[in-house]
Amino acid sequence: VISYLRATRTALDYRAEFDAVIQSKAVGWVFRAQDPYNYHAAKVEMLKDNTAATLTRFVMVGGIESQHHYTKILRPIRPGTKFKVTMDIRGNEFTVSINGEMVEVWQDTRIRTGGFGLLTEKSERAVVDQVKVSEWR
Repeated sequence: VISYLRATRTALDYRAEFDAVIQSKAVGWVFRAQDPYNYHAAKVEMLKDNTAATLTRFVMVGGIESQHHYTKILRPIRPGTKFKVTMDIRGNEFTVSINGEMVEVWQDTRIRTGGFGLLTEKSERAVVDQVKVSEWR
């Protein structure tokens, strides 16, 4: 299930920031979201033993989900502990930082405009707070 901020629907380049607490499995978000069938997605996912987390990302185009890419988050994230996610979306380049530390930078030319929102998949639960989206000028 995705939900996105309508005011960001036609955005090109922006920074999205939010605080999160994972209650079960993961916290996910979408960016460059055009509709439920076309968006980029990322998640902070806990490993099954809750000892570490990964940044998981994929793209949904025409309702077809791309292969997932996983990057281990080096600083520990524990269920029930608040952390800050910062995502920069600029042109074809995307950057994710957790608690001010860069986790990954990548490029992708698919889906060039679209909004920011949240993503929840089966049995994932998280509390998200202090959501802020700022356009790059």
